[in-house]
Amino acid sequence: MAVTTGDATGVGDEIAIELAKRGASVAVTDIRPDRSKDVISRIQNNGYCSGLSSRCSRS
Repeated sequence: MAVTTGDATGVGDEIAIELAKRGASVAVTDIRPDRSKDVISRIQNNGYCSGLSSRCSRS
């Protein structure tokens, strides 16, 4: 299990995807949960496991 933050764009989404490719179940979080869902879809569409999108605040 891997919990990652800042996954909506850039390095964060690439890390989440790479962790999934390496066999981790990935919990994807970002301050923009709608964009996190896009990353989850990309992971799942490639046959990997991911299933959480939540808002991660800056506080």
